[in-house]
Amino acid sequence: MTQSRELTQGYLNIRKLKGHDTLYRVRVGRVCIIYRDEGDITIEYVGMRNEKTYRGF
Repeated sequence: MTQSRELTQGYLNIRKLKGHDTLYRVRVGRVCIIYRDEGDITIEYVGMRNEKTYRGF
């Protein structure tokens, strides 16, 4: 998946985070999941989305 490409499957909205090669976010409604894909998937954050969700990544 390239940085400018977005994948939407059903209710999942998956996008690569700007400035990161392996960090992605999945949104399902107001729930946000941030994960790292380096061959293995590592969940970094799961929670309700708000204006501070993406800070610190």
